[in-house]
Amino acid sequence: MRNTLLIILGWGCLALGAPKELVQDKAKFFSKDAVKQAKAGIAEIKKLYKKDVFIETVNTVPMTAKNGDVMKDGKISDKLFSEWVQERLNRTGPRNLYIVISREPSYIMAAVGPETRNKGEFTENDRNQLIQLLADSFRRREHDKGLVDGIHFIRSSIASNLSGVPNVARRVAPPVQDAAADVTFLWRWIGFGCAALLVLLVVTGLLKGFNNP
Repeated sequence: MRNTLLIILGWGCLALGAPKELVQDKAKFFSKDAVKQAKAGIAEIKKLYKKDVFIETVNTVPMTAKNGDVMKDGKISDKLFSEWVQERLNRTGPRNLYIVISREPSYIMAAVGPETRNKGEFTENDRNQLIQLLADSFRRREHDKGLVDGIHFIRSSIASNLSGVPNVARRVAPPVQDAAADVTFLWRWIGFGCAALLVLLVVTGLLKGFNNP
């Protein structure tokens, strides 16, 4: 009996110590090199901040017995998909982050463990910006870049939140219309300058003409 218990305990320890697959690329978005870089970045986050980041890609969204079909009328239900991702996060621990990327239909969702969120280590605003960063990269079909940049964003966001120093990586670019307005303003002044120079040249030429009949 004692030997049996020791064997069971041994297998239990092995199971608990088994490595977790932190990047599960079922939809085959990423190259091996990008996955390797992502895992290295996740390992650093684990070492520094004691939290895991799980990234899972799926070919299509799932059916769940608890929530019903994540698809509704041919479209993804934000609420149901978010709940499904949250369920997957709950299996890993309250400090972790979980990201799911669907190929068909295209969809990205991220969930943050309550302990990490409540302590302000990775906020709701950080989560939204992470989703936007990934969405922008995937829209450009820069899947590898999105993966690596996403991990970097998570690490730098946690670091800045803990230190209280603003994170340069999270600065939001000015709206397009504002940038366009700045350019228009610049060219307007250049135009005024050219016009003034032209008037000056004309006046100078007239004065010369009057002085040298």
